[in-house]
Amino acid sequence: MAYFKITVDTPFCGTNQEEYIECETIQEAESIAEELCRNNAEGYEYLVSGWDGENFEDMTEEEQTEELEEYYASCDWYVDEVSAEEYFENIS
Repeated sequence: MAYFKITVDTPFCGTNQEEYIECETIQEAESIAEELCRNNAEGYEYLVSGWDGENFEDMTEEEQTEELEEYYASCDWYVDEVSAEEYFENIS
């Protein structure tokens, strides 16, 4: 078993998250990181569109789609292998 720290973020300040996981391979950790990144990005999508879409009011549907595509392309994730000690210090 290996231990990993996953960090996900969006282009907006204060929207990053860290999670420590235990899994068999780095590929498994990366798959989990991709899912966490997508979930995190979806949770902060309102920062692009506005609470009720007010940021999109003067945009065409194509412009709105482009804005969201740029936003999602700017979201990222990182996976770092960590020691068992660091993992157990951070899971509680």
